[in-house]
Amino acid sequence: MIRIDSIKIEGPANVLKDIDKTRFCTKQSFDSAGVILSDKLNIEGKDINRSGLNSIQFDNRKQTLTVALSSKILAENYYELININTIDQVFDTINKTGIVSIDKSKLDDFAIHTVDFTTNIKGSHKPNDYIQALKLMSLNSRYKVDLYKGKNDDKHKTGIVFTGRQSSFKERCIMYEKITEIVKDKNFISGLKSPLQVINQFSNVLRIENNVCQHRKIREYTLTDNTLISVLNSQAVLPNYKLFQKIKNLSGVQTDLFSFDPDMKLLQLEKIYGQQTIIKELCFDFGLIKEFISKHVKGNISGYVRQYRQIANDLLNSQNQVTGQNENDIIFELENLLKVA
Repeated sequence: MIRIDSIKIEGPANVLKDIDKTRFCTKQSFDSAGVILSDKLNIEGKDINRSGLNSIQFDNRKQTLTVALSSKILAENYYELININTIDQVFDTINKTGIVSIDKSKLDDFAIHTVDFTTNIKGSHKPNDYIQALKLMSLNSRYKVDLYKGKNDDKHKTGIVFTGRQSSFKERCIMYEKITEIVKDKNFISGLKSPLQVINQFSNVLRIENNVCQHRKIREYTLTDNTLISVLNSQAVLPNYKLFQKIKNLSGVQTDLFSFDPDMKLLQLEKIYGQQTIIKELCFDFGLIKEFISKHVKGNISGYVRQYRQIANDLLNSQNQVTGQNENDIIFELENLLKVA
């Protein structure tokens, strides 16, 4: 089943049964001759006072309605995300604000502009176990993996991000431990009737979000015409499973060489790998490492030792901390969970 966290949709004026224009701010622009170029009614989330309903805009010139929202609008059903079974609740909640009244029989008239295809994974391991294994996963050379530290609205999300190296459209998928993010969202939590029940649903959940902002890519993922209900009803291979298949290095060659910044010089890479090999060959024993450096460096070696200590620390921090199971087994489990989520 297609599940969505954040989404931005646009529909023609006939999706509206009613609109309270007094609730909106008017934004207009004119050319040098005084001819109107843009005429829009806007209301932002802080003025809507409904968690998850981020903005509503009516374009007087185009006669279109645009709504930006997230699955937090579902309140106690937040875990379920926006899907074909919860979409009625989404629009019932929007209509209850009194700002607009949307005809639910015309929901497929909405086109999707941007979407976060989202999966909540609850497997046999802790979220950090999956993240550690994913850091070590052999990647398709067209993708790179980095630590992810969110900003602005995503400031509480901490995990990893896979980014495509494509020039036209850079695919982007973030994975993080959901419970650490949700407990810090005080605005959302304070509006719930049963906050503890909602929070507990996210215990040991790895959240995966695939950010898509092109109509073409949405159509490719869902095999639909990009309208709201058709996407939610899509029977295509689940988007996050499809992307994960692309990110993985299907050749079976286990290497992280392609995860380095492509702008890094070959000599830098050779130096890093040479230093890492020396540290591993000497079993991280800094007595032996100092002895080895002293044999090849005349004079003070403290600068070299500091550099090698830093590299050793980076290596240790990147080691898989999962015990009792190989990281490949954990990746295999995650892949299967994505397939049926």
